[in-house]
This record gives sequence, C-alpha cells and structure tokens, in this order.
Amino acid sequence: MEPIILLDLDTHDANALVLEPAFNYDNVFQRNLSVYKFEIGVTKFRMTHLSRPTNVLQPKMGCDDWNPTVNFSLRPWEIGSVEYELMGEQCPDEFDRGCARNLKNSADELNRLGGSNPTVNAIEMAMAMQTRRALVDSIFKIAWFGDTSFSAKVTAGAVTISHLPLKEQQKLTRMLEHHNGWWSEIQARVGASGEYVKVRYVDTNDGTSGGNATKPANIADYLRELRMASHPILQFWNLDRPKVEWPVYLLQRGLFDALFKYYESLGTEIANRFIIDGKPVENALVFENYVVLMMPEWDMFDFETGKMAANGQSLTQRAIFTAPENLCGIAHAQSLEGAPESALVIQKSPLIKDKGKSWMYASLGIGFGIAQPILMTVGYNSSETYA
Repeated sequence: MEPIILLDLDTHDANALVLEPAFNYDNVFQRNLSVYKFEIGVTKFRMTHLSRPTNVLQPKMGCDDWNPTVNFSLRPWEIGSVEYELMGEQCPDEFDRGCARNLKNSADELNRLGGSNPTVNAIEMAMAMQTRRALVDSIFKIAWFGDTSFSAKVTAGAVTISHLPLKEQQKLTRMLEHHNGWWSEIQARVGASGEYVKVRYVDTNDGTSGGNATKPANIADYLRELRMASHPILQFWNLDRPKVEWPVYLLQRGLFDALFKYYESLGTEIANRFIIDGKPVENALVFENYVVLMMPEWDMFDFETGKMAANGQSLTQRAIFTAPENLCGIAHAQSLEGAPESALVIQKSPLIKDKGKSWMYASLGIGFGIAQPILMTVGYNSSETYA
C-alpha cells in the first residue's frame, strides 16, 4: 500500500512557506526590530550589509576634479551552509490538533505571503505552519549553541546531559556538534588576537557582591558599562535614526529579572515597558532608550545541559549589546535524494499497525555568523558563585 501524501513542497515553497516566515515573521522581535539578518534560499552569504561609509565630505573642487570618498569596502567574512535533515513522527491525534490550531489562520497566512498559492491550500498551509514551529526551536538552538567541540565538553564535564534519556543525548549531540553557532564564535573572538577582530567583553559575575550583575542594585551600572565598553562606532550606531534601529541589549533571564526588580524598586517598571502597536511586549523592557530583550532560549539550553542552580536561575548569565542585524544566518531547503521535485514531505501511513501516524522529512542547509564583531560587546560570568 502506498503512503498517503499530505504535503509535498518543492524548494521554492519550502523556503517561502516554512523557512522565511519562521525566521523573519513568527518572532515579534525579528518582525519589528530586525534583531537578526536572515537570508533564506541561499547557500552562501557575504555579510556586508552593516558596512557604511565614513568621512565622506570634502572641500568642493573644480568641475574637472573627481575624487570619490565613498568606498563600501567588502568584508571577506562569509557564511556557508552545512546540511541537516528533519525526520519527524507524530500520532494522528497530535498531528490533527496541531493542524486544527493553525487552520483558522492559514488562509490569512497565505494572503500575507503574497496571495493564494495555487499549489497550496489552507489545510496544507496549516501543516506548513506546524512544521516551521517544530523547526524553529531546534534551528535557534544550533544558531546560538552549535559547537563542533560539544562532545569534548560533555566528556570533560563542562556540559552535563546525562539526565536526558540516552536517545535525546545522542540527538542533541549530533545536532549541535555539526556546526558552530553564534556563542561559539563570540567566545573565540573574545580571546582573539592577531588578524582576528575581537569582541569586547564585560564580566557579568566575578564572584564578588559588587561584580554580580544579577543583583538589582548592580544591573543598571552593568548595562551602562556594557554599552560604554563598546567600540565608539557601536555606541553611536544609528542614533540619528528611529530608536527601533538603535543597538539592542539581549539578556539572560537572571539579568533581565534584575533590571525589572530595579525598576520595581523605583516604581518605574510600567514606564519602562517596551511598547509595539500600543501594547506592551512580553519579555521586553527599555533601558535609557535602548530596547532590552530577554532571551528564553539561553535558559532553556542551560536547563537542558544541566547548568541551572537550585533557585532555578542559570549558572551562566549572558549579555549582548549589538547593532541590529549583526547576528546573521542563512537557511535553504534542498531537494530530497531520489525526489528532485520535493524538499519537504509529510505523509501518512496506510498500514493498520501504524494507527494513522504521519511522518515529516526535509533536507535543509543552514549557517550562522557575525557580520561585524566590532559592533558587538558581550558578557558572561567568570565565576559560578553569585555572592
């Protein structure tokens, strides 16, 4: 008996209906602030978008004189992709509930993406929406914490995953050690020398009470220090532009909570909420006119890798101050081996023993990098003792 094909997307539709929305629309911060720069459907990406001219004015010269001062120098930094595959299995109840949940919005989603697609109907769009929700958590985990030395860190005890089921340990390790993510590059550049551009660093906790940025009494000074330690180009980046184009703070929950408690102590927590379309955004504040975003995926990763303290706070407290679109990534769907017209397929088993199970399979290429390390300052703790 042949399997029942529920959804069959080619590379164009997989890019347009799954990857592009997952990276550039579903996330409210990305949609409104362009925190990241994602290029979809490409296998390589040269990160030149933050390069801009400086000192471009000069005394006026005669008509026959031409001395160009605007020279957009192309940076050699380039992202290449590595291959991943998605293999999913769902029971019919779980699959049907997910599709039903997305179905009421699927017609609007098709229209938002440029009008009705003659090859995709509302039910198939609901499946695509369900698939991209399944993808995005894993892809962002790779984006932030991909590390080709992940297995070595597990062996050395720097990362603990023994509390996970053995199958999940293997899946997590295979997924993360295939490609380096943003934090892997950041930490390498914090200690860089020679020809490599360093990323500036400010400790979030040095083991002393005064050096613990998770304390509400210290957090404001820490955020100012993080900004003032940045390269002058970053400190003044886009200050002549609307505030949504200014640099942003990305904070671990412990640091974000400290800022909220600091505002509570002043009675200004409501005045310092970040507002979009007249509504306060969850997990977002404003500090001295800069947007501050909490990064729950950092805590989720630390929970999964055994880096949580008894009080529920991560032992690692990370912070980033960076220009928008400085964190870059690429993603593209690839044709399946033996099925050149397909990139993402969902099929249902007709066999009684499978009880209506559905399977998903896709082949993807992804890659991540930092456009301009000079436009980023980071923090993380040198001590896991929080005085």
